[in-house]
Amino acid sequence: MSEDIYEPEFHNSLSMEILPSDNAFDWITQSSKVQQSIELERQIVIANSSNQEKKLKTMSFFKNNPLFLKMTDEMLLLNKEEINSRRKSSLESGDCQDIVPINKILDKIQSFDFNVFELNDLVEKRTLEFISNEIFERGNFFEEMIDEKKFKNFIREISNGYDRAVVYHNDLHACDVLQTCYVMISKGNLVENLSLNEIDIVAAYLSAICHDYKHNGFNNMFHVNDKTSIAITYNDSSVLENFHVAESFKVLLKPENNLLCKLQKEEWRLVRRRMIDCILMTDMANHAKHLSGLKAKLETFDVKGGNNVNKMIFPDNAAKTYENQQLILGMCLHTADVSNPAKPLNINIKWVDLVFLEFFNQGDCEKKKGLPVSLLCDRETTNVNKSQIGFINFVVLPTFDTMMNVIPQISQYYEIIKSNLKRYEELYNEQQKKI
Repeated sequence: MSEDIYEPEFHNSLSMEILPSDNAFDWITQSSKVQQSIELERQIVIANSSNQEKKLKTMSFFKNNPLFLKMTDEMLLLNKEEINSRRKSSLESGDCQDIVPINKILDKIQSFDFNVFELNDLVEKRTLEFISNEIFERGNFFEEMIDEKKFKNFIREISNGYDRAVVYHNDLHACDVLQTCYVMISKGNLVENLSLNEIDIVAAYLSAICHDYKHNGFNNMFHVNDKTSIAITYNDSSVLENFHVAESFKVLLKPENNLLCKLQKEEWRLVRRRMIDCILMTDMANHAKHLSGLKAKLETFDVKGGNNVNKMIFPDNAAKTYENQQLILGMCLHTADVSNPAKPLNINIKWVDLVFLEFFNQGDCEKKKGLPVSLLCDRETTNVNKSQIGFINFVVLPTFDTMMNVIPQISQYYEIIKSNLKRYEELYNEQQKKI
């Protein structure tokens, strides 16, 4: 696949404002499908905004480019009809009963309050299929890059490999992480700022889909202490993360699942390299190292409030460019992986309940086996509210605070986190008063 030439001076995406230019229409018609989709989405946001100045500039731009306006209308209509048609097709191939409520949920796929549990209530074990298909449809990846039939085969097998008996690290968690990554990447203007192409974006989304594939409900420390087969295989180093990647590629390499069959060898290797690097970055043992590394990079390039992100890209140094792109993409996945406190309280509480069911089950097993009980896994000594306060203060807030320098558009997540933190502090204080 050929790389598209992107000229960022036509846009000021941080303010979601189009800067009218004689060359802008040429850029749009020549750009990639994913960039077109992102650009068109900006037009809708501005056209519907309450900012009259931005709205007038946008309307003026449309008026001066009637061909672009026609293309926008036709593409939006086509995309909406095509998406609904594909949703209906997916529906008819399964056991779901009604596409209308499913459409209402999927239409909010880019929202900060997306509720994966609501979709699961309607489509159950096919939730990952619907969310993955929706995101790849919106990116127009099926037109040239991805074999759609093999993609569906792949997603189905990956979804089935997530065990619902594992109450937290299952396909619903993968859905939540994928949707959060989609919000960060699509709202964060990363395609432009990091000179990313379709291959990079697809690799990031596949990483989210696969990042906990075949998780058995026990963390790395348990596997190391219990000397399990995967701990032996991966030499006690990022045991689960290495396992998830390896098992995912075994699925991908089956001829009927090889959704990347249209790619050239170098492109395929790039996807694999990105996925390995992204998923390995979800190992919490390396959280401090990755976060401090990102902070240092952002300080070096004076990246603040979404400004100067493009300074991390070096057209004449592919290795340095890859390193910086990968750091951001990997941190997007890692941030999404710890983003439960960034969801509205009613959703967050469900995730907390599930994760501690899983943690306490591990603690019970560790006690039975005579193994050291892992942190937060002892149901007799762990205070859930206190644990959430610590998790938010020492992991989640610092991570989102740093990532907002790259993607300021996720500030709404940050506000939700602070609100949830306040609630857990109130609950903990109430508990303490009763002691």
